[in-house]
Amino acid sequence: RSGVAPRPRRAYVLAIGIDDYDTPRFRLNYAAADARLMASQLADIPGYETRRLVLAAERDADGRRTRVDRATMSRVLSLLTVDDDRDATLAALRAEGIEAGMLQPATPDDAVIVSFSGHGWANPRGDFYLIPGDGRWPDGSESPDLSTVFATADLVAPFQRMQAGEIALVIDACHSAASVSDGRFKPGPMGDSGLGQLAYDKGIRILAATQADDVALEDARLGQGLLTYALAEDGLGAGHADLDHDGNIRVDEWLAYSVIRMPTLANDARVGRIAAGAGGTRAITFHDLPADAPARRVQQPALFDFNPQPSALVLREGAR
Repeated sequence: RSGVAPRPRRAYVLAIGIDDYDTPRFRLNYAAADARLMASQLADIPGYETRRLVLAAERDADGRRTRVDRATMSRVLSLLTVDDDRDATLAALRAEGIEAGMLQPATPDDAVIVSFSGHGWANPRGDFYLIPGDGRWPDGSESPDLSTVFATADLVAPFQRMQAGEIALVIDACHSAASVSDGRFKPGPMGDSGLGQLAYDKGIRILAATQADDVALEDARLGQGLLTYALAEDGLGAGHADLDHDGNIRVDEWLAYSVIRMPTLANDARVGRIAAGAGGTRAITFHDLPADAPARRVQQPALFDFNPQPSALVLREGAR
C-alpha cells in the first residue's frame, strides 16, 4: 500500500453569461446574473469536491469591460480535457484576467455541468451557433459573421474528449433547440457533428432553452432569464425539482423539471403574462425572422436525455 489518499470525486461547474457584446444590439441585462445564480446554486454538490468558474461578460459603471470571447470559451472548455498545452492555455486566460486553474481534466469519477446564458442563432438548415462577446452581426445582414461565432462543432470537440462520468449542458440562448434537434441528427456512430449525436453516444444530458423557432426571454421583475430562474430558484432553491418526492434532486430530475415548469412560469404572478416585447421583458429578434412572423409561443425548453437509467448525480439532498 502506498498510503496515498484517493483523489476525491470532483464536480466542475462552468457558468457562462454574456451581457456585454461588441455588437450593441446584442446586449442583455441578466445573462451574467444567470451565470452567477447557477454557480451559486451548484456550489455544494453532495459527495463531490465542487469547483466552480463563472465567466461573466459585462460592463461596469465606469465603462470597463470584462470579455468572454470565442477564444475564451474554447480555452476554458479545453481545460476539462487532456490539454497538452495546459500551461499556455492557463497563461492566455490569465492575460484576460481569468484564473481557471481550478479546472482540470475530468475523470470518470467526476461530473461536469456547463451552462451558457447569452445569444444563439440557428440558420434555416438548423445549424446552431452560440454568439460569444466578440461575435459580429453586420447591420442588415441575415446572418452573423460565422468566423466570429461558436459553432456546434466547436462544442462537440471538447465534450467528446471529456471523460467525466456525468455531463450536463444547459444552453439558455435564442434558437437553442436547434443545437441538437436539427434534421441531420439520427442516432448512429460517434463522429456526427451535432450535439444530438453527442447526447446519444456519450449520455450527455443537454437542455436547450427554446424550441428552434422561438426566442429566449429574460424578465426585469425576476432579474434573470426565465430558464435559469426555473432551474436555479424554483428547481433547486425551492426544491420543486424533486419530481419523485424522495427528498433528493438528481440532475436528470432537475433538467426535466424546467421543461414542466416553463410554460406555467410564464403565467406566474411574479412574472405576469410573458410575451415578446412586453413591458419589463426583453427578447431579441434577429433579421432571419420575417416581420410578419406569428406571435411567439410560450418559451418551451427541449431536453435531450437518451440515458436508459436515472442519473446517480444528486445535486441536492433533503429537498423536501
